[in-house]
Amino acid sequence: MKNKKIKIFMSYRIDTNSEIIDNELFIPVRCGAIFDKRKDVSILGDNTGDNISKKRDSFCELTVLYWAWKNQDADYMGLCHYRRLISFNNKPNNATSIMERNNGCISIENLSKENINKYKLDENTMQKEIKKYDAIFIEPIDLKKCGYSSNYAAMKNSPEYHDIKDMDLAIKIIKNKYPEMTDVTDEYMHKYQYSYLYNCFILKKKLFNNLCTWLFDILFELETKINMETYNIQKYRTPGTIAERLIGIYILHLQKQKKYKISNKPLLFVEDTNIKEEILPAYTKNNIAIVSNFNNNYVPIFLTFLESFKATMDTSKNYDFIILISNISEHYKKLINDSIKKYKNISIRFKNPSKILENIKKEIYHTCYSEDLYYRVVIPYLLPNYNKVVVVDVDTICKKDLAELFQTNIDNYLIAAVKDTVMQGYLNGMRKEFLPYLQNKLKIKNPYDYVNTGVLVLNCKKFRESYNKEFIINFIKENIPKVWIYEQDMINKLCDNNILFLDQAWNYYTQTSDFITKCILYSTLTVYQKHKKCSENAYLIHYAAHPKPWTNPDIELAEDWWYYARKTQCYEEILKRMCENAVNPKIEATNHHFSTALNDLEHWNKNVLSYWKYKLLRNITFGESKEKIIEKKYAYKQKIWNAKNYKK
Repeated sequence: MKNKKIKIFMSYRIDTNSEIIDNELFIPVRCGAIFDKRKDVSILGDNTGDNISKKRDSFCELTVLYWAWKNQDADYMGLCHYRRLISFNNKPNNATSIMERNNGCISIENLSKENINKYKLDENTMQKEIKKYDAIFIEPIDLKKCGYSSNYAAMKNSPEYHDIKDMDLAIKIIKNKYPEMTDVTDEYMHKYQYSYLYNCFILKKKLFNNLCTWLFDILFELETKINMETYNIQKYRTPGTIAERLIGIYILHLQKQKKYKISNKPLLFVEDTNIKEEILPAYTKNNIAIVSNFNNNYVPIFLTFLESFKATMDTSKNYDFIILISNISEHYKKLINDSIKKYKNISIRFKNPSKILENIKKEIYHTCYSEDLYYRVVIPYLLPNYNKVVVVDVDTICKKDLAELFQTNIDNYLIAAVKDTVMQGYLNGMRKEFLPYLQNKLKIKNPYDYVNTGVLVLNCKKFRESYNKEFIINFIKENIPKVWIYEQDMINKLCDNNILFLDQAWNYYTQTSDFITKCILYSTLTVYQKHKKCSENAYLIHYAAHPKPWTNPDIELAEDWWYYARKTQCYEEILKRMCENAVNPKIEATNHHFSTALNDLEHWNKNVLSYWKYKLLRNITFGESKEKIIEKKYAYKQKIWNAKNYKK
C-alpha cells in the first residue's frame, strides 16, 4: 500500500476559517479561490492551472473536483467537504439526521480527537480500508422514509431548490450523448428508492477520470441550455445539485456492472467547523480577565451590563472580556464590538467551548437558560493561560470597578464568592427540602456556606492543581442528573470548604417578588443584616430571580438597570420584548416544565421526578395568592398523575 497514493480533496469555503483535519490523505482546497481576497492563505486554491473557479456560485464544490481532475494525480482520488466527511467506522451506532441540511448524515459536534478516533479518520485505518475497494460512496438516503417515491419526485417537490425542467434537460443530454445510460438513468430517476447526495466519494484513478469526463461533459452542455438569470442564490446552484443526481446515476451504473468492489459508508456532518484557537491574555500589563456566558437571547442584557461596566471602570487598566457561547449571531457580535470600538483598554473575544463537553448531554429545564451554563465549571481548562478570572452573570449592573474585585487575594482559595442570601432562606424553612438535599445528596459540609456563583473570583491555577480536566468532565457527567441548580450546585460541591467569602455588596440579590423578600428575611441574622446594609450602596446589583427588570420595571432597583439600557443600541428591542411579554404572557411555568419532561421520557426516574416536583412548586408560588397556589398545586398533582400513567 506504500505505493498507492490517496488524495481526498476537501472543499473549503473562502468566507470562513474552518478547522483542517490532521491527516495527509485529506487535501484542503479553497472553493472559488479566484474570489478570495484574504492574504497569506496557506491552503491550495482551485484557481490555478486548468480551472473553473469562477463558477463557484453555480457549480459549488465541483470547482474543486474539476481542479483536482485536471491538475492532480493519485491512485485513488476523492471529494469531500470541510464539514462533510466519509466515516471509516462502518457501524458507528449513531442515528442519521432527518433534517434538511444534513439529511442522511451522522451529525457530530466537531472534529475532536474523540470523534476522529470514533469514526476512524486516521491515516492508517483509511489506507487499509480504501485499498479494499474500487469505489467508496456514501450510504444513500431512503427516499420513501422522506415521503418521496423517486429521485425525480423529490426534485419536483422542491421548487425552491430546483426547476424540474432543468433536470429534464440534463436527462435529455444523457440520452443523446450516452444512449447506453438511458435505462439506468430512467431507473435511478423514476424507480430507484435511494438517493446519493452531497457529491462525496473516493474512486480508483480510472473510475475517477471516467466519472469526471462524463459528469462535466453533461454539465457544461446543460449550462449552455438553461437560463439562470432570474434564479435566486439557492436555485443558482442548479449545476451542483443536478450533479448529485448524475453521480447517483453513475453509482447505479457501476453497481449494475457487478465487476467493481464497492462500499457504502456513513457520511459525517460537522456542526462546528471553527478553528479552535488558544486564548492568551489580551494585554501584557494590567490585564483584568472577565468571563461571562449567555445565550443569544441575552445579548441586549449583556450590552446593558457593559454600559454600567464602562461607567465604573478605571481607564488606566485593561479589561479582557471572554464570552463563552456556543451560538451567537454575527449581528449581535457586531453590536457588542461596536459598543467598545472607541475603548482601547477593553477587549472582547468569543470562545466556543462546546468541544470540551461534546459527549455530555447537558440537561436544561427552562427556556431562559441554555447549555452554556455548564461551561462555567470548566473555565480553568478552557483558559489554560489564565491564573485568575472574574466570572459574572450578565443580569447584573456594576456600581464599582470590577478591577477591585479581580484584585482580591485568593491564593489559598479555589473561589471567592458571596453567601447566597436566598438559599439561606430556603434552609431556614422557605424550601425545607434543600437542607437534606445539600447535606445528604451534595454532601456540603456546612449548607449555610453555600454561595451564589453569579459573581465570583475564580482561581484557575489552583483549580487545575486540585482537579485535572478528566476528573471535572466526569464529575459534570455524573452530576448533571442529580443537581437541582445547574452549575451552581457543582461549583459549591467542588469548592466546599475552600471558599473566600466576599462582602455581600459584590453580589446584591435584588428583591424581585414577595417570595424572594421573604427568603431574604428568613436568612441568618448576620447575612440578613449585611444584605440590608448594602441595599443602598451595592457594588454590583444582581437581578438573580424572576421577574427581571426588562420584564417588570417595578422591581427593586430596576431604575438602575433601565438607566443603562437606554444607552445601548438594543434599547428599542428591549422595549419591544417587554411589550410582547405583557401582551402575550408566556405559558405558565407549570405547563412549560410538565411538557418539557413529558417530551423526554428517558428522564422520568425517581431523582428527576422529585426534581421536577421542586421546580414546579418553586415556580407556582412566586408572588401568588394563597387561593392561586392551592389551585395550581391541585393542577400540578393531576399532571404528575397523568405523566406517570402516560409513561406506563
